[in-house]
Amino acid sequence: MGSTPQRVLHVVYAMNTGGIESWLMSLYRNIDRDRLQFDFLVNVKTDSFFDAEITKLGGSIIYGGKLNNPVDIYFRTKTLLKIHSYSAIHCHNVENAFPALYAAKNIGLTVRLYHCHNNVNRKWGLFSKLKRQFLKISNNLAIKCSSKLLSVSKECGDILFGSNEYQQISLGIELQKYLPEKKNKLNKNQFGLSDDDIIIGHVGRFDLQKNHTFIVKIANEIIKELPNAKFVLVGDGKLEREIREEVDNYNLDKHFVFLGLRSDVPQLMLDIMDVFIFPSLFEGLGLVVVEAQAAGLPVICSNMVPTEAIVNKNIVKICDLSSSEISWASTTIEFYKNCQKTGECDALSVILKSDFNLSRTLSTMESLWLEKK
Repeated sequence: MGSTPQRVLHVVYAMNTGGIESWLMSLYRNIDRDRLQFDFLVNVKTDSFFDAEITKLGGSIIYGGKLNNPVDIYFRTKTLLKIHSYSAIHCHNVENAFPALYAAKNIGLTVRLYHCHNNVNRKWGLFSKLKRQFLKISNNLAIKCSSKLLSVSKECGDILFGSNEYQQISLGIELQKYLPEKKNKLNKNQFGLSDDDIIIGHVGRFDLQKNHTFIVKIANEIIKELPNAKFVLVGDGKLEREIREEVDNYNLDKHFVFLGLRSDVPQLMLDIMDVFIFPSLFEGLGLVVVEAQAAGLPVICSNMVPTEAIVNKNIVKICDLSSSEISWASTTIEFYKNCQKTGECDALSVILKSDFNLSRTLSTMESLWLEKK
């Protein structure tokens, strides 16, 4: 009989299909689960997208209190850490990091990781002055309670952690998912699209950060020159209804397909999409941009995507967010015509040699989670 696996407690808001959560699931699927297991402390009681898979893999989803009640988060985390033996706690959001890390420090857990995944300057700019002040205080306290600071990019790490030392870690992706599938290929007809349609794709939750409103405006310009252009949006979120209404207001309903949450994003990129567009207002990294490159897609992204996400410069075009939708549309059309989709194997080889190779990330993370102090 083998020994009991060591466990890591990940502190997140919910295990839906965001960039953080998808990366954590990539790690979870590929670790040696006889040696290491994950549990997830979340702030919602409703089921999330990855919950069933987590349970199947041997992990637990544990309710850790509401985001607006840090005292409750503290006591729930402290109780959990006293009952169960964890090798590490790994916090991925500013909002819930401090009470969880404080609890871990108080019970003597030595490996306490605080991970920056977003550009908080721009994200917090959307909040009230009072909330910004609360988050700044929480962040400073979380830094003091952590044993190690991590960041997905230099820019967002410098912003969140200031002069404090941190380790930059590339978020690896599951490269095997970007191998061309010959037996079960998707086709455009399955989604009400024609074979000669030009598919411009986007993956991201319907949130102000992802700038879907601008995508609709860009689409309105693109179809003037490319009437067979169709926009496939993957994801869900609080602004989905509003974006659907904007599509209707522009009379673009025949040019948009809303696919909701999907577990087959790599296959959609490989088989359905011809171009990937990503005009985010801010990003910590923008891992989906790396995934699009792995699929060989020409990518048009905003200048708010950190340079670390640009692995294959031959298939990525950066556009300034201050440029108009007409300029973005013109750039997208020109790039589509001049930068044909790269062969999957060639595109994958570029990622394989980069720091986004998941095997490298796994090795780094395991050494951090199992670090002895």
